[in-house]
Amino acid sequence: MFVAYFLVISSNISCVLGFNVHSIFIFGDSILDAGNNQFKNNRSVQANFTPYGSNFFHHPTGRFTNGRTVTDFICEFIGIPMQKPVLELVNGNWKNYPSNGINFASGGSGVLQTTNQDLGVTPIQEQLQQFKTLVQQNKINKKQIQESLYICTSGSNDIFTYFNPFNVPKFTLNAYVQAMLTQMTKFVDQICKLGARRIALISLGPVGCIPARALLPSAPIDKCYGKMNKMVKNYNVGLENLVKRIPIKYPSSFAVYGAVYKTVQNFRANPRSYGFSDVTNACCGNGTLGGALQCGKEAQADFPPYGSNFFHHLTGRFTNGRTVADFISQFIGIPLQRPFLEAQLELINGSTKEYPSNGINFASAGSGVLSTTNQDLGVTPIQDQIQQFKTLVQQNHITKKQIQQSLFFFESGSNDIFSYFYPFDAPTLTPDAYVQAMLAQVTNFVDQICKLGARRIALFSLGPVGCVPARTLLPGAPIDKCYGKMNKMVKNYNMGLESLVKIIPTKYPGSFAVYGDVYKIVQIFKANPKRYGFSDVTNACCGDGTLGGLLQCGKEGYKICAKPNEYLFWDYFHPSEHTYNLISKALWNGIHTRIRPINLKTLANMTLTQH
Repeated sequence: MFVAYFLVISSNISCVLGFNVHSIFIFGDSILDAGNNQFKNNRSVQANFTPYGSNFFHHPTGRFTNGRTVTDFICEFIGIPMQKPVLELVNGNWKNYPSNGINFASGGSGVLQTTNQDLGVTPIQEQLQQFKTLVQQNKINKKQIQESLYICTSGSNDIFTYFNPFNVPKFTLNAYVQAMLTQMTKFVDQICKLGARRIALISLGPVGCIPARALLPSAPIDKCYGKMNKMVKNYNVGLENLVKRIPIKYPSSFAVYGAVYKTVQNFRANPRSYGFSDVTNACCGNGTLGGALQCGKEAQADFPPYGSNFFHHLTGRFTNGRTVADFISQFIGIPLQRPFLEAQLELINGSTKEYPSNGINFASAGSGVLSTTNQDLGVTPIQDQIQQFKTLVQQNHITKKQIQQSLFFFESGSNDIFSYFYPFDAPTLTPDAYVQAMLAQVTNFVDQICKLGARRIALFSLGPVGCVPARTLLPGAPIDKCYGKMNKMVKNYNMGLESLVKIIPTKYPGSFAVYGDVYKIVQIFKANPKRYGFSDVTNACCGDGTLGGLLQCGKEGYKICAKPNEYLFWDYFHPSEHTYNLISKALWNGIHTRIRPINLKTLANMTLTQH
């Protein structure tokens, strides 16, 4: 796609390059962004991490590609340095702005001001205002304006957003395109009135063919999205007509139209002729077409401010401190369990000779009881977690005695149920059938650990998942109250879980199981917040957007509360350490309504008959 832009521009602006061009001013979106977005903390559309930039600069530059962009190549053809991002210049100590031009482009932006405005991007109207300000401050003189080349491409994000299920369009397709063209016409009018004389408007490529279409419920996977590409072509026709009018309206100006759409379609039709082995999938990403997850992203909490209120460093835990398992370990008086993959790596590299005797943590954030849940994020479902455990047993790293004397904690299902309501995952089962499929997997899990010798088992219910701040990501979820449909599924699942707990001692004599009613415990906190030290039981302490649920804690643009342990929720999906502490206490020595038939303290201390 990036090579496409390079070829089309180099062929279509050759007439412009006959002039004495020494500077380029660049406006647009991620196709041309040279790193502007990384210079503002409130922007969540970023490419300032690996492997972006890996194949030319060999480090991230903020460009949304593995190397150079179109304008970088054009600069090389002209023989001038690449343009710096305007925000790097504004935030720096530059006395004189560079004579080779400036890059104003902002990834994620559009020609409409409302496009992705919640992500803190800079639409072309504001990009133009940044340019105007520099002109007014005499940082850019009249001669430079007249002799420079102006390159703009914008509109892909507007059209993609039109089909996003989170955004209900207020216009018909044609009216929306006309609104986009109106804004582009205003943009051109303003730069021409400022003195611009060499203008290149670059068409949109076939946006309906990008791998990210896999995120849209209505988009086909086996072919390009026709409706989207129809909008693109209509917009491009209007853009070319605008180019034809510029010399008439502004006689001293000249404009060219870069037909990227046609060029990219040529590549798609004849990939080998242009050196392509794949014109469908993303090289970097995950999921269907590589389009379900941004390059360089995964389900992680290995960045600040996670861990900030207890460990004071990153641990990978999805909270500001300890989890339930951590607190229970402290109540028992044993060290915290190490993650399985960390312990395995230490054994492989020789830094330790055996696995820790205090147990192992196999849990994987984002995983579910169904193996398909978030599989595109590279998480480890419970089926794989139990296989990791089995392997250690088979290799004699975990003995039969240790199995029989250990506590086994299990909590999973929140991600499965949340995913059921996600617009990108059209469910093939009814809610009841889906819950039964989940319970079948948990039953299978319990059977396997019991057959391996597990005798003390604690199954923890799900909390009220329909109340997490992340529900704001779901088009059908209410904001002013919990999501009833989701919590109904949670309660049905929890009932099945408790029934399973009752079956275990009968099916596996010598074993004992308890059911931790986390749902009930959390609902008590929500009903009596002040009694339990909470000032907020609705919003995430760390995140951004409505309820703090639109952006993961720690990502660019996040905000954090002053008193994390007065919040029920730490981030958009996970409780705070204070919440975990209270839940842990209720499970450790709580009454029958919190955990049954006995609490964890009793379970840990009881003597089981030998079998």
